[in-house]
Amino acid sequence: MNSAIADVKPLQRTPSRVEQLLAFAQKVLRSVRVQRRKRSMSLCETLPMGEKRFLAIVEIDRQRLLIAATTQSIALLQRLDSSGEGTCLSNIHAQNSTEGWH
Repeated sequence: MNSAIADVKPLQRTPSRVEQLLAFAQKVLRSVRVQRRKRSMSLCETLPMGEKRFLAIVEIDRQRLLIAATTQSIALLQRLDSSGEGTCLSNIHAQNSTEGWH
């Protein structure tokens, strides 16, 4: 009798259609790669000018702008020379390293 019990194999249940569908969806979702879009606008630097006033350098599509902002308005003061290569942060780091700032 013991040998007869040892020969009995456990029943293998076949996956239901829902389980098959979930397994397929999981496989597909694992293969999907999402790429984030590079931002076209970044805030390079700000300078407070008193209570609720500041100057900012903003980069939009590789063009740098100097703006002034208060609680009531925002004004474009000047378009800055965009001949420098790289992004705002790389330009600021390059400037700081040449001036001896770290």
